Amino acid sequence: MRTDMTPAKIAAYTVLQDRHEVQFKDASTTSLHRVLHQGTVSRHLRGLSLGGPLMLVFDVRGLAPTLGADLPAAPARDVDGLINWTLRLNFASAATFCTAALATLHAPASRKPGSTHRTTSTENVEVAL
Repeated sequence: MRTDMTPAKIAAYTVLQDRHEVQFKDASTTSLHRVLHQGTVSRHLRGLSLGGPLMLVFDVRGLAPTLGADLPAAPARDVDGLINWTLRLNFASAATFCTAALATLHAPASRKPGSTHRTTSTENVEVAL
C-alpha cells in the first residue's frame, strides 16, 4: 500500500489519496480513502469524499459493529477486503452507505475551504469543509 501520495489533513488525521472501491449489491460503488493516524495507516478509519472540498473521516466500526472484533485479528493484507465485504453485506447501495456515514455527524459547521473542523458529540468522525 502506498502512503506517499498527496495527503489531506483533517484535524489529527491525514487522508491519503490511496483508496479502495466498495461495490454494493446494486452495483453502485464508492471510494474509501485510507487514513494515517499517529503515523500509521489506521485499520478502522476511512475517508469518504462527499464531493467538492468536503471530506469525511469516520470509524467503520460505527457502521458495522462486527468489524470491532474482526479488524484487530485480521492480517494487514485482508483489512480492505474485510471492510469491503462487511459494508456490502450491511448496505444495499452506495447511497444508503453514504447516508449512514453522514448520519454519524452531530453538528457539521460551515467553514472556509481547506479549514478543518472537529464535529461535536462524537469521537469517530472528522469533517473538512
